[in-house]
Amino acid sequence: MIVPFYAGVNVAATDELNEMALRIVKGTVDTLQQAPSPFVILTAETAGQAELELTGKITQQNETGGLKKWIGKRKKILSAAGKIVDVRTGDVILKFSRSREGKAGQSFDDLGYQLGREIGQYILAQAQ
Repeated sequence: MIVPFYAGVNVAATDELNEMALRIVKGTVDTLQQAPSPFVILTAETAGQAELELTGKITQQNETGGLKKWIGKRKKILSAAGKIVDVRTGDVILKFSRSREGKAGQSFDDLGYQLGREIGQYILAQAQ
């Protein structure tokens, strides 16, 4: 089961952040479903059957501002950290921390989706 990510310390809990959180989940799910994987993605109706739970928080959401905005290259940064927990025992199976940097014209939703795909790829790599 994948729980939508929430705002971490010093990250504003906004509607935009909620949308990014869902895009992170979508990117992770898409990656886990596209590759041969030992993971089965459950729906809300089957969530009670979950053996593992992925939770996370958005730890950074920044866009270059100030003087760098005008002289340097504008960029956006989105970072997240999370873990996979065994639902039955509460044991932490895997921890992760990932960050994506995008250009100023790129939306945080797009960065969220890419970050989710990267998280999914990391999970798959650790499962092998």
